[in-house]
Amino acid sequence: MPEGWCLRTEKLFARTTIHLPHPTEAWFFENGVSFQGPVEVFFT
Repeated sequence: MPEGWCLRTEKLFARTTIHLPHPTEAWFFENGVSFQGPVEVFFT
């Protein structure tokens, strides 16, 4: 991952729309996992 990035999991309990930047940066890993983002911060 690029310096300064971190991964986290957010459980969503309702239909949710997230906003991705344009253009979105996409990363694909050997194990089939992908990342698109970065997304705006989730506030809890």
